[in-house]
Amino acid sequence: MEIDEVPCPASARALLLQRARQAKHTQQMGGLMRTKALAAEFIGTFMLVASVLGAALFSFPIAGIVGVALSIGFSVMAMIFAVGYISGGHFNPAVTLGLVAGKRFAASEAPAYIAAQCLGGIAAAVVFYLIASGKSGGFEVGNFASTCTAAMATRCCRPSSSRSC
Repeated sequence: MEIDEVPCPASARALLLQRARQAKHTQQMGGLMRTKALAAEFIGTFMLVASVLGAALFSFPIAGIVGVALSIGFSVMAMIFAVGYISGGHFNPAVTLGLVAGKRFAASEAPAYIAAQCLGGIAAAVVFYLIASGKSGGFEVGNFASTCTAAMATRCCRPSSSRSC
C-alpha cells in the first residue's frame, strides 16, 4: 500500500464538516426554492388563464380561432422562458399529474403545485370577472374592450342601439 492511498484523518474530518454545512445550507435554501417554485406556478397559471380568457372574450370574433390559439401558445412559451426554469413550467394541474404518473415529478410536491396553479387560475378569473362586469374600483369602465372602430361607432355602438357591432 502506497502512502498516497492512505486517507488523512484531518482531511476526512474536514470533508465531513463541509458536507454537513452543505446539507444545512441546502435545507435552508429548500424552503426558499419551494416558495419560488410555487410563486412561479401561480404566476404562470395566472398568465395562462388570463391569455385564454382575454383571447376568447375580447378578440375571438376578430382574430378567429387561429389567432386565439397562437396567443395562448405564445403566452405559454413566454412564461416557460420567464419562470419555467424555477418550477419546471407545468402551469396546469393535468401536466403535474401526468408527470407524477410518469414518475418524473415527486408525488409529495404535487398537492402544493396543484394548489398554486388553482389559486393562479382563480385569481385570473376574478380579474376578468371584474373587467367583464364593467366595474373596477367602484367606477364604470364604459365600452372597455369594445370592438367598434370609428366608422362603426357612429352607427352601431351607441348605448341605445340594439344592433351588434
